[in-house]
Amino acid sequence: MTKKLLSILFAVLLLFVSNAAFAITRTTIYGSSYVVDTLQYSKVGPGTYFSSVKFTGEATGMVFRTFFLHIDVDNNPNLECRVELGRDSIIGGENVRAHAERKTAPGNYYIAGINGDFYATSGEVGTPINGCNSNSQMATAPVYGPHFVVTDALTPWCTSLSNGNMTMKVNGGSDITINRVNGKRYTNELVLFNSNIGQYTHTSAGGKEIVLELQDGEKWKINSPVKLKVAGTYSDAGNMRIPEGQAVLSADGTAMPVIESLKEGDVIEINLTQSLSTFGNITPNITQAVGGNVFLVQDGQVVPQGDMARHPRTMMGYTKDKKQIIFCVFDGRSTLSAGGIYLEMADIMIFAGADWAINVDGGGSSTMYVQNLGVMNNPSDGVERSVSNGSYLVLNTPEDNEVSSISFVDYSMKFPKYGVYKPKFYGYNKYGMLINTDVQGVELSCPEALGEIKDGNTFVGTGDGTYALSANYKGMTASIPVTVAVSDNVHFRLPKIGRA
Repeated sequence: MTKKLLSILFAVLLLFVSNAAFAITRTTIYGSSYVVDTLQYSKVGPGTYFSSVKFTGEATGMVFRTFFLHIDVDNNPNLECRVELGRDSIIGGENVRAHAERKTAPGNYYIAGINGDFYATSGEVGTPINGCNSNSQMATAPVYGPHFVVTDALTPWCTSLSNGNMTMKVNGGSDITINRVNGKRYTNELVLFNSNIGQYTHTSAGGKEIVLELQDGEKWKINSPVKLKVAGTYSDAGNMRIPEGQAVLSADGTAMPVIESLKEGDVIEINLTQSLSTFGNITPNITQAVGGNVFLVQDGQVVPQGDMARHPRTMMGYTKDKKQIIFCVFDGRSTLSAGGIYLEMADIMIFAGADWAINVDGGGSSTMYVQNLGVMNNPSDGVERSVSNGSYLVLNTPEDNEVSSISFVDYSMKFPKYGVYKPKFYGYNKYGMLINTDVQGVELSCPEALGEIKDGNTFVGTGDGTYALSANYKGMTASIPVTVAVSDNVHFRLPKIGRA
């Protein structure tokens, strides 16, 4: 074969292979058979894998484009799942990408995230409709519907969430009822405000307010007492400033004597309780919670639903052993993806490995973000929408910008004889964080029976069979299985999505 002809084959086959489907299998969604094409499957962080999957109905012709994050929470101690409020306040909003990029700092990397709860679109715009706990602090109290909850041991739960007793003690005295947290202060009520409402209490003059500071060594907790101390004296001016990470106690009418009696340095013990009502009202140490509207999957079974509306969707769930969290965004309202009904989404979450799953806010809010890769889905508004809150994967490690391991962006491949492949590589630091999305200078190698390497970085499938295609970058190695066969049916091959 002449060099000119080979170069033409390179150009044509490289274009063809790069646009081929990655995996073909089948599954049943809401009683219909769908072909499943896994378009991308890549490690994007420690124990964290991103998948882009297209489902095509064999009879219906319906197309669903979905995006998954599978997160191994059992073997990655530096990884957290955090619920964060847009603009760090229950009032207002922020898009997922901007939020993650703003919060990222050395030692605190927001490596991926999705949008969260439904929210108010009038009045105090952006306020979550359901309960929200952010980093062991209550932001809004649970009202109805299911919640995705995470405990201090990074254990996930899909559960109805019940607000229990909210009380305080002064210097070890008897319990005093707190009427609400971060809500409007009504007549004769005692309200606790924390910095999840923003920098101020947004109250009117005429009541009494006083700052509370965490005692040394204390942290905010839910379902365990927290000790604070009174800082300064009370004010009746209203709209008191809330020190970052601290709180303000606010009272009206008959509740004002509680604050009037406080002196600087008094010890205040606050106990806010919430129970997982789906699981026998247990009260674990809840750190994060985000609300949704319906259960999709319970104990591996689809939950019946009457609503048949079709929209973009965002889903949250986990595997039976609770060792893997699964986030999913489902595109819709476009010619590329029809959007889903609840019953379809439930089957897709089960396909992805979920034993429990809920639906959170969707439509134009549905967004999945990955650090260094950007927004992975196609928000139906055409641009990212500002949302109330989001669930983020946060990596707590020192800053490290040195590549310590590499991986092929593709997971495996199958293509015809003389197919050409110039792979792309991701680079990770020693903590498993994706820091380079196009590592250069990688050298390829393969068995002679499979093919040959051109220019050190391009594979030509001159052989046949299945062998490993290997890569080396400064002593770091990676490999993927590659199949070369005489066939006109060209497609990449991947196993069912999930943790590698």
